[in-house]
Amino acid sequence: DLAGVAALFMRKESDGTVIQVSGADPVVAATGSSILPGGVYIKWGTGNSSQTNPATAFTTPFPTACWVVVLVPSDTAYTGTIVPNNFLVGSFNARRQSGSGNTGFYYIAIGN
Repeated sequence: DLAGVAALFMRKESDGTVIQVSGADPVVAATGSSILPGGVYIKWGTGNSSQTNPATAFTTPFPTACWVVVLVPSDTAYTGTIVPNNFLVGSFNARRQSGSGNTGFYYIAIGN
């Protein structure tokens, strides 16, 4: 629910279910977000990982929940593994599980 933001909805003819198909304006940038049909949000951006499991904050939080985060190292020479965990509406953690040194990463997060 985006109070005060114009949105487009569709109604299923078969059962009258209302589905949100637009919302807040998408942010088209290196760190951004968009709403998908049905009220699903997608967010993307960059962060940095270390063994201390640092938090990476979303520019704007998910309204209800963050379901999944996918990480890809931004340093192509990095051979370790980065594991996302602790999904919250406003952030997630990225722990370097293997490899040495810190590395930056790109992320995609999906939630509602």
